[in-house]
Amino acid sequence: MQQTLLLLATSMTLLSLVFMAHMVLNDSFERRPRPVVLKNAVENPTFTESCYDYKNFTAENVCCRMNKYIASDVLQCVKRYNDNQILHSGKAANTIFQANSTDLTAVTHIALVGDSHMRNMFVSIAQRAGGDKLQFRMKFEKDAWREAEKELHMMRTKKLKHTVEVRHASLPFRVTWYTDWKLDGFPELIRRWEANEELRPSLVITGGGLHWMKTNPPRTGAPYRAFLASLAPHLRRLAAAAPVYFKLIDFVPRSYTQVKKYPNFNPRAISLYNSIARQQLQGTGVVVWDSTLRLSTAYTEECVRSNRVTPGSHDWNCPDNGHIGFIMLEQYTDMVYNAFCNRFLNLTDDFCDI
Repeated sequence: MQQTLLLLATSMTLLSLVFMAHMVLNDSFERRPRPVVLKNAVENPTFTESCYDYKNFTAENVCCRMNKYIASDVLQCVKRYNDNQILHSGKAANTIFQANSTDLTAVTHIALVGDSHMRNMFVSIAQRAGGDKLQFRMKFEKDAWREAEKELHMMRTKKLKHTVEVRHASLPFRVTWYTDWKLDGFPELIRRWEANEELRPSLVITGGGLHWMKTNPPRTGAPYRAFLASLAPHLRRLAAAAPVYFKLIDFVPRSYTQVKKYPNFNPRAISLYNSIARQQLQGTGVVVWDSTLRLSTAYTEECVRSNRVTPGSHDWNCPDNGHIGFIMLEQYTDMVYNAFCNRFLNLTDDFCDI
């Protein structure tokens, strides 16, 4: 009898331990409460990874509220930004854009400079303005503007390699992707902006490194480091006149699945190049944009598992293993518009960048 009771007690103890372990394991997979972060405690909260709670394939900002931008919001931003520029045009003497600054028509111009990742960002940012009044052209076509909707949809899969522009037919709004695979033409573009030889940007989105990684062994990233050191003074001048967002390199499926084919292109190399960009851009006034990295990792890991494709929209386009799908790019676009446009909308103070 005593032995039976001892066995029963031992069994009950084991069952309790198993139950407690099960509860702890389950609890570890539950979504944790969102951290409480004061809105003004983090600089550039729309572009900072620490300001986001990442869940599956979405990022939720915990530092401040994000506005989900639709076409009417973008166009309202354009109108108010342009009005603000006209109002303050006489105060342009302290910027790099001094020549004829008061004689130029105010235009909201979003400039993206870089490789095919900037091209895809261009598509998402331009499409968000929506409507049938968007017009498209290749830069070299001069005045050959045409309806933009089909062209932008085509660009979700067809990989154009030339500088392209979108404008609004009724409002002074333009988005341009300047083709610059290694950013080595960027200093000359900045010079043209400074001399008013090229339409001046209202904000600049850029990023790079992948093409440096392809042509230079990434063991130390020395060539890329030296290049960014030479580019930094130009970016400092540009950032004194317009917001400059430097997006770090996304993790893409190819870096996981084709390491044998591309031995220098892997997650470790991407992390190295991103750390070099952080170091070299310190003190330039350029915003280092890292809130996309965990989204790109989630996208890449899902592509490795399932090779997903979304027909039509190509939100998921895993067979294109060198890029991130538009399911993530649409979130990147909201980050950009929240950072630049929120102050021009009638939003409450708890929204980001008010």
